[in-house]
Amino acid sequence: MIGLILSFALLQDPRPVEDTEVGRALYMKRCFWCHGEQGHGDGPSAVGMFPRPRDFVRADYKIRSTAHGRLPTDEDLLRLITRGVPGTPMPAWEKILTPHERWQLVYFLKSLSPRFKTEKREPIAVPPNQASVERGKELYRGAR
Repeated sequence: MIGLILSFALLQDPRPVEDTEVGRALYMKRCFWCHGEQGHGDGPSAVGMFPRPRDFVRADYKIRSTAHGRLPTDEDLLRLITRGVPGTPMPAWEKILTPHERWQLVYFLKSLSPRFKTEKREPIAVPPNQASVERGKELYRGAR
């Protein structure tokens, strides 16, 4: 329930007008060090990081609400920037960057990969029913 409230709160701020130059300036100040100038995950600090920083040009994101191999939604990218990725060097930027700045980073990250211009992005529909919960438990137990 808390996750749903946080997700809802993230989306309460209206999207600002896209300005990739503002996003680029923020990226060069905050993200370049790990992700590199062109977004390949090869920044000056990336050498000793595990896992390695995300390659934004390949746009292969693990945490998303879309199907495997698909691009994340804008809201997925916003959540990653806002909350960070626990267990990795990716920090949460919620207390450092404003919602407006985080949206500008979303827009800029999308400009780094040509995939965002051509591929459709839709979240997976997840029906909230008891059968799904029971099936999830069964799969979890089966995976040990």
